[in-house]
Amino acid sequence: MFTLNDTFNNRIISNHRSLVAAAKAKYKHQLVIERRFGKGAYLTYEITNPDGQKVDEYDLMRAEQVAEGRL
Repeated sequence: MFTLNDTFNNRIISNHRSLVAAAKAKYKHQLVIERRFGKGAYLTYEITNPDGQKVDEYDLMRAEQVAEGRL
């Protein structure tokens, strides 16, 4: 399971079976934060592999592009 973490508050937001699903959840969560607290509001996120290691930046960037429909 890939885990989406809020590193600002040191909390687990959600768990996902794929990296793309975790990237989609990150994108949706950020939209909710901006809607609730105003434009420019943000949290710092981190996605970890099933073994607990931080996901590689290149893999994360590619998954975010797929999640946003750019690929």
